[in-house]
Amino acid sequence: MTSRDKNNGIATFTVRELAEELGISRQAVHKKINQLPTELTPKKVDGAYQLTHKIADFIRDSGKIPATVNQPVNQLINGEIDALKMMIKELQEEKEKIYGQLEKKDIQVDHLQKLIDQQQQLTLQANRQNERLQLQLQFFQEKDDEVEEEETDSPERKKWWQFWGRKN
Repeated sequence: MTSRDKNNGIATFTVRELAEELGISRQAVHKKINQLPTELTPKKVDGAYQLTHKIADFIRDSGKIPATVNQPVNQLINGEIDALKMMIKELQEEKEKIYGQLEKKDIQVDHLQKLIDQQQQLTLQANRQNERLQLQLQFFQEKDDEVEEEETDSPERKKWWQFWGRKN
């Protein structure tokens, strides 16, 4: 799969060879080449990149798809897809659980809000009743004061026991 560089006899890979080995498109390999660090930039010979083993290894590692002899690339991708599907399913279940908890909390908040409203109404009623009782108390105290003033001002209004010791 390697070709010999005409300039110095180093074994190199072409973009096509690496793409076939990794099971990806040539465009994907070109994208990875554009993302390489500057010290790994491959040189072009006759308008085509010549990739050294070091560059090819870096691209293999960056794809996170291990090139194994025993397992084809498609099986690896399918395994990763299955793992991602499983993770998505778990996240959806977790989301549903959280939404269920939020709904319960919303119901509790509504119930507590109703209780607060009722408490406020009861407090308002109690305050009004208290004001009415205070007004009634004040009214009766004023009436009592008036009666006491009348009794002390009028000498004719003597109590029955005051007549007992009096001689005519």
